[in-house]
Amino acid sequence: MDSESPSATPAPSNAVARRPERRTGLHDLLRELATEWLATLGQLDLHTAFVGRLRRMVPAQSVRLNELTGAPSIRPGKPVRTRDYVAFAVPVADPTRRIVLEASCTGNRTLDDWSCQLLDAAASLATLLFEAERLSRLRRCAPCAASDRRAAG
Repeated sequence: MDSESPSATPAPSNAVARRPERRTGLHDLLRELATEWLATLGQLDLHTAFVGRLRRMVPAQSVRLNELTGAPSIRPGKPVRTRDYVAFAVPVADPTRRIVLEASCTGNRTLDDWSCQLLDAAASLATLLFEAERLSRLRRCAPCAASDRRAAG
């Protein structure tokens, strides 16, 4: 390894060692989704798997992806947050669609800052996952469309 690479640079002697976070977070979500994606050879229903894992990670009564119709868009980085509800924008390639990642609690429960940070990052991850899934479907359908054109021509 090159001695001038950042990974080879020793930590300053005054650096405070930081312990790994014990709460589940985005790293756990990524690891679980990647493992299952590989195990299913890319045939995983990302929507269901993604939301299901978030439901286990976030102390909310409800976690879901929702498409808004007839409502103003939520801008990325500008979530809607009340005492018992939070919504984060999930940008998608189609500008006519407005998808949000929502979580809500009942009773006296609220979502803490850690859970909201996890949901915010998960909304960005959802953009990547769904775009990859969309492109994968297009790639699988492209040979079919070419075949159909040749047969019709």
